[in-house]
Amino acid sequence: MRLFLLTNQMLIGNGLANLIGVNIAKLISQRSISPPPPTAMSLFARVDFIFPLLSFALVLIVTIVYELPIRRFLNRCYTLNGYKLRFPLAPSPIGRGLG
Repeated sequence: MRLFLLTNQMLIGNGLANLIGVNIAKLISQRSISPPPPTAMSLFARVDFIFPLLSFALVLIVTIVYELPIRRFLNRCYTLNGYKLRFPLAPSPIGRGLG
């Protein structure tokens, strides 16, 4: 479970940020002083269908591609150390002293 959370924190965070952004964009596009013309309404309906799908798909793909080396490193550390996350370059607490 810990490995899953470590590898997917950025993906979950980007998904939440994207969800907030899509809702704000929809709120702004639907608020108007005067009603928009019918041609604009049909355009808004198409954009409203396509924009959330594309925005979530793009963020998902870019985040996974960006995180591939990070995910490989975490998986390697997790499996090599017997299900304990120990990073090879982590500073040792032994050399710090007590006071």
